[in-house]
Amino acid sequence: MFNYILFADDTNIFSKDPQLLKENLKHIEEWCLANKLVLNYKKTFQVIFKSPNKKIANLDNYEL
Repeated sequence: MFNYILFADDTNIFSKDPQLLKENLKHIEEWCLANKLVLNYKKTFQVIFKSPNKKIANLDNYEL
């Protein structure tokens, strides 16, 4: 499941499951295009928020 926030010229998409975002990125892009929004991949980035005590074994697995 995604949550999103739309701004005047910006969109933020949130998910607790990074793999879900990766698997559905094409659907997100199609939604943006249908709503006359364009993904600028040069300005697109991913941020992982986690507890300082939680370790993520391989961050490469979370690359979009």
